Amino acid sequence: MATNNLAEKAMLVKLSIGQWTNIKHDRMVTEKANSEFNAEHDAGKYYKYKIAKEAFKEINSIVNKTRTFHYNNTLPWHDDGRRILPAANFMRYSQMMRFFHMETDDAVKGLIAKFSEHVENAKKRLGDMFNAEDYPTERELIESFRFEVDIDPLPTASDFRVSLGDTEIANIQNKITERLQSAQENAMKDVWNRLYESIKNIAEKLEDEDAIIRNSLIENLNALVGLLPRLNITNDTNLEKMCKEVEAQLGSYDAESLRRSPIERQVAGAAARSIADAIFTEMK
Repeated sequence: MATNNLAEKAMLVKLSIGQWTNIKHDRMVTEKANSEFNAEHDAGKYYKYKIAKEAFKEINSIVNKTRTFHYNNTLPWHDDGRRILPAANFMRYSQMMRFFHMETDDAVKGLIAKFSEHVENAKKRLGDMFNAEDYPTERELIESFRFEVDIDPLPTASDFRVSLGDTEIANIQNKITERLQSAQENAMKDVWNRLYESIKNIAEKLEDEDAIIRNSLIENLNALVGLLPRLNITNDTNLEKMCKEVEAQLGSYDAESLRRSPIERQVAGAAARSIADAIFTEMK
């Protein structure tokens, strides 16, 4: 795929998730501890959980799942928080983000409903470290949570229009084109590296007689092979062939049979090692 067509097959997406900060540096306790131990003022800091950290367990679990899905289903762009979302993966990505957003909203509502109870418990749990000023109003608490997915088009050199001389415009357009080319190359390196690391991990597990073979070993591989075609923004035919090869040689294995049969484990391990070597060669 030519670089100038990248904008037609992908977009930029930025995930922003915010929440009330439950951890706070307690200066009073820090100063007291440093004083009691005859330590300098910068010897250490004491941080406290304003409410029991278990109260955030569900929210944190959903946020972690969301971020993992976001990074797995997008490709690297630049260091500004945005990532490349291939158009082929847009529907799946959007569907799951709506699901995660609803899950997050429900978990936040649950926290808010019990927040006053959590604060009362904190009075007992924190003792003299409790400070009523550490806690927000209900409105402030609600506003501290956010779940945003911003989608923007990829830039193209032809979009650049400004009242500059032809030479300046050409230089800027060339820089945009170079940036797109670099981003495209890095994105595809990321795709190939994901496949390589997954296969290499399988090979190492199967070659190690003492390694525990978990069900997720093959399940994760099959999920990755199903995802990568949607991330193939250059329509790389070699990647397509490699995914089919992986699926044919490794996708049908069952973790339980690999645990029971040393011979099957050895055959699968040899296949994984061969594929990993082939991928490594392709990545050079």
